[in-house]
Amino acid sequence: MDICFVNPRLYYYLDPQSDEVAGGAQRQIYLLSQQLLKRGHDVSAIIGDYGQPHRYRYQDVDTVAACPTSTPQLSGLVGDFYRLQQAISKIDADVYYVRGAPRLFLATRVATAICRSNLVYGIANESDLDEEYLLSRYGRIFYELYTRMIGMTDAVGAQTIRQQEILRESYNVDSTHVPNGYPLPPSSEIQPHTDRDHILWVGRSNEEKKRPDIFLDLAEQLPQIPIIMISRPDHDDEYHKWIASRARKLSNVVFHERIDSDKIHERFRSAALLVNTSSYEGFPNTYLEAWRYETPVVSLSFAPADDVVERGLCQPAGSLDALADEVESLWHHPGNRAQIGHRCRRHMRSQYSMDEVTNSFLTLMDEATNSYPIEMQCSNCGAKLTENADGSTTCISCEYGPEEIH
Repeated sequence: MDICFVNPRLYYYLDPQSDEVAGGAQRQIYLLSQQLLKRGHDVSAIIGDYGQPHRYRYQDVDTVAACPTSTPQLSGLVGDFYRLQQAISKIDADVYYVRGAPRLFLATRVATAICRSNLVYGIANESDLDEEYLLSRYGRIFYELYTRMIGMTDAVGAQTIRQQEILRESYNVDSTHVPNGYPLPPSSEIQPHTDRDHILWVGRSNEEKKRPDIFLDLAEQLPQIPIIMISRPDHDDEYHKWIASRARKLSNVVFHERIDSDKIHERFRSAALLVNTSSYEGFPNTYLEAWRYETPVVSLSFAPADDVVERGLCQPAGSLDALADEVESLWHHPGNRAQIGHRCRRHMRSQYSMDEVTNSFLTLMDEATNSYPIEMQCSNCGAKLTENADGSTTCISCEYGPEEIH
């Protein structure tokens, strides 16, 4: 199968000469691309133009620099559309994949429809499905188009069971569960918890989503505990500068803006705990990066999946004071941390190994390539039509009865 990923910042993972750091979505796409190549699939990518050659082959992935890097307004979709559509036409993949990024998804959905190509949309986090958030950020017109296009997409992937439920209940869309995955290091690389020497926070300086300022509030409450904080700049430079300045004034905090991937893995390996202060996520890579080294995660308010809570792998504290109490207790009880960490790694091995995730991803791709063509859409609601034995069609969304193929 020929699979094309559409993501501007994937370039930062594909080009080994790049010193920029991309996000968790790009990391997951990169890991999937390498697994797909090992299994004999053809992989291509439409990436952002950052001054590299327009067409280039990175790590056996054929790329075209034609993906919009930003679309600040709905009208910006028109300006980006031509290059994107031309790239899709030239690559001619079996299926295209967009993860998160509602504006990019909408543009790609229209472009693939024109090219009569298959498209899969992967939900990145619950904000991609939250009506209030989408309306406040993008406006009513965009929201109506976006929700309709999700229903018209060839297949939809959800990171969590909760996302699947939202898609089914709020969008009347069935989806395939494709969680995040991460390679497991050998057990010989697990560091004893009695030798671990810091609490860790990793993310971006995003006030709304990651909330690093709350983590610094925690650090102030626990001045006796050594802390490493890795927070790279996001969209608000002033906020990032304030976070960096505040962190560097705390005697128990070592602050890093950027850190090489090999070094950051060592931070996860030697951490006693990873702290999460996010208001919302999908299934964070950082959980898996911690769990694979048997490093427990403690959270203020977010849990990535219900089974994580049910299995006692991460119970949101609910308040800053409760989080501080939990961190302090686990810091002083390495045996408890080791037990939780062992369960986390065992759960990761069974649910989030790259082999399992790649199998689920390929199932999703098969669903898209076996789906109905763009012509078979309900004129009433835009959803796909089901072909009946007599050749007529029925809308699976509104059950509108026999429809002409149009």
